[in-house]
Amino acid sequence: MTATFALEARPQLELHVSPELIAYAGLLALPLPELEQAIERELALNPALERVERTICPFCGEALAGPRCLACARPHPLAAHENSIETALRAEPSARDVLLAELRPLARGGDEWILEHLIGSLDEHGFLDAGKDEIAARLEVAPERVERVLAFLRRHGPAGIAASDLRECLLLQLDRLEPEPRVVRAREVVAGHLERLASGRWHPIADALGVSCDEVAATAEFIRTRLRPYAAFDVPDAAVAPPALPDVVVRRRDDDPMALSVELVEPRRLGVVVASAYLDADTRRLDGDTRRHVKAHLEQARTFLRRLDRRWQTMRVVAEIAVERQREFVLHGPRFVRPLTRAEVAAELGVHESTVSRATNGRYVLLPSGRVVPFACFFDSAQGPCAALAELIADEQSPRSDADLATELAQLGFAVARRTVAKYRDRLGIPPHTRR
Repeated sequence: MTATFALEARPQLELHVSPELIAYAGLLALPLPELEQAIERELALNPALERVERTICPFCGEALAGPRCLACARPHPLAAHENSIETALRAEPSARDVLLAELRPLARGGDEWILEHLIGSLDEHGFLDAGKDEIAARLEVAPERVERVLAFLRRHGPAGIAASDLRECLLLQLDRLEPEPRVVRAREVVAGHLERLASGRWHPIADALGVSCDEVAATAEFIRTRLRPYAAFDVPDAAVAPPALPDVVVRRRDDDPMALSVELVEPRRLGVVVASAYLDADTRRLDGDTRRHVKAHLEQARTFLRRLDRRWQTMRVVAEIAVERQREFVLHGPRFVRPLTRAEVAAELGVHESTVSRATNGRYVLLPSGRVVPFACFFDSAQGPCAALAELIADEQSPRSDADLATELAQLGFAVARRTVAKYRDRLGIPPHTRR
């Protein structure tokens, strides 16, 4: 028996990741600031690329015909007839605008206008300018209804918001803290001895509460360091940041208000094209080295633009599918978010789940309501039960346990366990029923 060796050709298929695919995937994953840097680098290295100068709204990307965007109503920060710094400051949403945008989707249906009036009635420190009875008379509604919306605002807004005076503001802030002994003692001091505390008369407080002056001093220090004399409403380090620049804009169509259109802002904001000088160059009249130089830069520019266009095509189709699947959420708010995963979107597109993740991570969507939300909200199925839970607690006449709330959520179509209700309640910043 002899062993022999022979060479034989057999067909075999293997998957290889091409350099072009790697470059495209890297470009797709870049957030907007890093994409702008990548484009600037290409512009600096490749003379065959040039910027397209456009006068657009820096927020939504619509063309500007005047000092204010007709699409999103934001002023143009570079309007010639206005001071650019003052205009840019006015373009930033106020603390009231941000608070209203965050709480409106969670408000009970029909109460949004009362919530808007209450937030509009806050002064620069977050105090209400009138009592609930006076506000009810203004709005010609029952005081109980105003009280319900006011309780909702105080529960979900900054700690101490919508208080009528300093004492109430401090007590509302204490409601947000765990009921440890220091908090209980601070509540006693604030509720009954605030004037004495302000004037430094600690001995009468100690006698009234039956404690030592040292304990009163410790309570005063706790109040000084843990509480503030007004809500964190207009303080820069505590204020909510202005909304992020949207990458995707969802609008109602003019010809059919119930139909939605999906637009990308990046292609308008980051307009880049092949330089006309290179497109119009007659390479036949150029010497060899110059001809090779022009052709090389033209090919490099077109390759980069193809990658950009592929990024935008992917973002657009992913956004279109997500908006279609979450249509009720887009039109009516978080209460109507449906279960949706990135894997489902990827399967519908015929791509890998990682492609959908790269197209949505760190991206923001401008909804028809004017809210800017992270793209991740389209895949957060907890938003629906969270919004419903917030409505149930805002409407409760007496505090209900998590088990009772789980039963009511199931009746609304959200089958969640008691422990899940507790998790959602913590996510909303709502205390348990024993502290409500």
